[in-house]
Amino acid sequence: MLSIIIQLPVIFLILFVSLISSYFFSKDMLNFRASILNIFTPDGKRKFSLIVEELNKSLTSYMRAYSFIVTLTFLETYIGFSILNIKYALILSIISAIFDVLPILGIGAVYTAVALYFIITKNYIIAIGIFILYLLVTVVRQILEPKLVSASLGLHPVAVLAAIFIGIKAYGFIGMIYLIFLMVLYNILKKTKIL
Repeated sequence: MLSIIIQLPVIFLILFVSLISSYFFSKDMLNFRASILNIFTPDGKRKFSLIVEELNKSLTSYMRAYSFIVTLTFLETYIGFSILNIKYALILSIISAIFDVLPILGIGAVYTAVALYFIITKNYIIAIGIFILYLLVTVVRQILEPKLVSASLGLHPVAVLAAIFIGIKAYGFIGMIYLIFLMVLYNILKKTKIL
């Protein structure tokens, strides 16, 4: 309790500085974009605007594709758990969808925990059904993810598969995002005829 009271002034100072800086940053955001554009020639301004526009389109498409994948995982989990007559199928499906977004845990954490529960309670048929459902969801995701991401970003599916595989092997989830971002940036620079 004493350590919390001692840290209160620091917490209030951080909160105050964060609020003030956020206010001034948001106030100057329009001027910031104009000042960045002023350093370019007219042709450079046009190209910079095209790059920003293409990046926004790509990011929106990417988020839409992953939202679809997460929704599909939720639906597959909910339908499978309902067929297996597992209690709290809706809650477990929501948790699976949330874990699907998390880079390290994934849906395997939920499926493994539920399957272990049924193994401990000696209900082996449902545990086997959960493992089969997990394999089905994983295979569907592995088939759809490269196609959806490549279509949303305008990249070839093999290139996206390579970026996902190499990125995860090199530096995990962050590496995958980084490589996909580099590929998208290269594609945008080619579209705007900078490269």
